[in-house]
Amino acid sequence: MRYVITGATGAIGLSLIKRLVSIGHCVTVLVNPSSERNKRFHQFETLKVIPCDQSQYSQLDHGETYDCFVHMAWNGGKCRNDITENLSSAMASISAVELAHRLGCHTFLSIGSQAEYGVKAEALTETVLCSPAQPFGATKLLSYHLTKFKAKELNIRHFWMRVGSAYGPFDGEQTMLVGALRKLLAAENLSFTSGEQKWDFLHSDDIGNAISLLTESDNTGDLFVIGSGESLVMKDYLKIIGKKFNRDLTPFLCKSSHLKPQGLEIDPTKLQSVIDWIPSIGFETGIESLINYCKNN
Repeated sequence: MRYVITGATGAIGLSLIKRLVSIGHCVTVLVNPSSERNKRFHQFETLKVIPCDQSQYSQLDHGETYDCFVHMAWNGGKCRNDITENLSSAMASISAVELAHRLGCHTFLSIGSQAEYGVKAEALTETVLCSPAQPFGATKLLSYHLTKFKAKELNIRHFWMRVGSAYGPFDGEQTMLVGALRKLLAAENLSFTSGEQKWDFLHSDDIGNAISLLTESDNTGDLFVIGSGESLVMKDYLKIIGKKFNRDLTPFLCKSSHLKPQGLEIDPTKLQSVIDWIPSIGFETGIESLINYCKNN
């Protein structure tokens, strides 16, 4: 198949491209022309790169046709309380569906976030009520509904994948794992919460594989939540990380807090019932790849 992908310079996007290229799909990426991260695409010889940021979707005039449009571009991820910036990304997502239609795509898949749910004590499934606590989560939820309506109007198959907590090479520097690894490599002190909350980390390669399988499936389109389905207590993740550096990280856990930090548990049963997918990268293996990335970048 022929894919168009936006917002592909991060961990999930690059994992998806690696997967699609490896199995023979043709991939084109739409990129913000001013982004320094575009150099990450140099590793893919067959990849086609088109300068086109979110504000230019409605003006893009491209003669080729495609099958599937994967939309991951979002400008408000680092400014989660910025209403204007996040709302502009939600509105741009409608233009992305319209662009997918003009390019001849029969499938549109967009990446959502666990932030759409807000704070929940239960494992997240597709039926859990969404009550976002930030503009980022609220506008992601808005984007889900608006792109679904627009795709139905244009007769395009619509998928929305809510990602729990992704990690992997090329992950954002602001993430907890990358930040912690940078400090460990620099032999700096760290600071964590009490580590009592459960969390569900999923490697970006597993997410990329799931996106590929879903777009290749005969499913008519739906909402799916993705995670490993096997959450650990955060301090157990930190034990695994500490062993990689021969360090005990428990002294850096906060002991004075009387509030239990927010946790994250994911139930991916619905997704697994549609595609033949189970996570293949355990946390111990996955964190090794992230440590190597941090050492070399």
